[in-house]
Amino acid sequence: MLPTHWRERGLQILIKLVKHPIFPVIVFTILSTFLYKIDPGSKGEFYPFSNYPMYANPRERDLEYFFLEHGDGTPLASFAYTGYTASRVKKLMRSESMAYAKANGLKWNKKSSWLTDEVQAEIGTTVLAHLRKRSQDRATPFPGDIALARGIIFVSEDGMLEESAATIARNAAPLTNESNPAPAENP
Repeated sequence: MLPTHWRERGLQILIKLVKHPIFPVIVFTILSTFLYKIDPGSKGEFYPFSNYPMYANPRERDLEYFFLEHGDGTPLASFAYTGYTASRVKKLMRSESMAYAKANGLKWNKKSSWLTDEVQAEIGTTVLAHLRKRSQDRATPFPGDIALARGIIFVSEDGMLEESAATIARNAAPLTNESNPAPAENP
């Protein structure tokens, strides 16, 4: 058994440690390290230890993002229909790209040479089908045709931030009796 004065001294040190401003940071860091045991479905996204670009150091490389558009090219709020934010749509594209690479025996990384416009269109079509199904499952179906656009933010040669966007995949609205009525009979 420890002498009483040692136990009191140990208790005083413990109290000082708990009251120290750095203590919550230490506890948060330790708990975050073991997040995968709490949420096994997190797939490596452990805030604040995430590799997602919004947490990364700013660099002079091009930044890529994906967003939804109406059939006429105007932006579409994906969250209202699917519950997914634009960042989640990008993560879906990344996950589908990785699945495509695995299925075709290819190595995936952000700069994969096999990730051509045609392959991105194929992957984008899969993502749009998933998003359309999700919107229907949530009883908030998309109003007509939708498209997936890829946006890039980059630094131009004169040092200015610029942005470009291009549609990479389209998904037509399913035909229903309301949107495609039966033809009228001839008299």
